[in-house]
Amino acid sequence: MTDIEKINILVKEGEGLTVEFKEHFTPRIDEDIVAFSNTRGGT
Repeated sequence: MTDIEKINILVKEGEGLTVEFKEHFTPRIDEDIVAFSNTRGGT
């Protein structure tokens, strides 16, 4: 499975515990990245 196919699956499944879509970055983006990194292998 290619990376593009994996991304398409993530988009179709939508947001959840380990996936969150961002429309823009805020000064808090580093906190979001760390939070996902610490959540069951977040993406």
